[in-house]
Amino acid sequence: HLVLLPRSLHIGVSQRIADQKERVRLEALLRDSLIESDWKESRGFIVRTVAEGATQGEFIEDLGHLHRLWVKLKSRLQRPNEVRCVYSEESIYVRSMRDLFDLHVTRILVDDAEAFDRLNTFLSDYIPEATTLLKRVDQQPPLFELNGGNGVSIEQQIADALEKKVRLPNGGDLVIEQTESMVTIDVNTGSFVGARDQESTILETNLEAAVAIATQLRLRNLGGIIVIDFIDMHCEEHRIRVRQALVDALARDGAHSAVGEFSQFGLIEMTRKRVRESLQRVLRAPCEECSGDGHVASIDFIVADAHRRILALAAQGKGLRVNARVEIIDALRGESHALERLLDARLEFVAKPELAREQIEIELIDRL
Repeated sequence: HLVLLPRSLHIGVSQRIADQKERVRLEALLRDSLIESDWKESRGFIVRTVAEGATQGEFIEDLGHLHRLWVKLKSRLQRPNEVRCVYSEESIYVRSMRDLFDLHVTRILVDDAEAFDRLNTFLSDYIPEATTLLKRVDQQPPLFELNGGNGVSIEQQIADALEKKVRLPNGGDLVIEQTESMVTIDVNTGSFVGARDQESTILETNLEAAVAIATQLRLRNLGGIIVIDFIDMHCEEHRIRVRQALVDALARDGAHSAVGEFSQFGLIEMTRKRVRESLQRVLRAPCEECSGDGHVASIDFIVADAHRRILALAAQGKGLRVNARVEIIDALRGESHALERLLDARLEFVAKPELAREQIEIELIDRL
């Protein structure tokens, strides 16, 4: 429930807890718990979002764990001549339990013995009421290939979360683009024509998109600046409803976000705290062909560049051997006779599939 700030005296409550009375209660509860705890020196703490509704006993238990951890870290820091890991983040399954568990969780299934033991220890120490939900499964097919609550396997949901396009239930879709500077999301009606009129269709699609966007931001772990291009709405009331739907959907997200108003161009700019690398950065590597740009040179451009290099080298009075990918060789052969007459030289073309698309090797050979 708590985050320790070793080098601060600040006592704060997560901004995600909107109820002012609950915020005041939690801050007072933390201060009272500190008096009852092992902490004899002043430190800063943040009350996390999951602490909403927490008791003093839970706070004292958390403070005890943080105190033991801090004492252990300080002892390691006092041995500067030794090279050692001072602290490492918990495993991904323990982090997931810590960050995502709430009262809506009904089952926790694990198919790995080590993960089960570590989760069982974690739950016993911090969320004892959840230990009865933890189940070890040993079955085929693998756990992630089983269908989730929405009838789609986790493996398929991971694959879908790496795609640019996201289908909405009503037939519309989102197109999500992640770049170095920002994330852009475009909302389209697609095949949806189910509402009474065009404005109602647009409103319904945008409302559905707002909920889906919040889900996708969490699934893909997208952060930083996010620009959303909803379908244009002429009615101000509809704009207000869509923005509020987005804010409400983001309220269930553990990462802090801020949502701006609709701009004059119908865009919403928002920010979401970037906690870790996005799903795409973790599971995918930049394309070796395009260096991550998403585009490669066209065949016409590559062939034109090859022509320039052939003309420059052929002037030295020898024949040429050109090595390139099959599709490039095919395009070059179509113009080989004209080049040979122009250069008064013999050209050899060798297809090498192992070469990169834009890689062309030109060798000087004796005239034949």
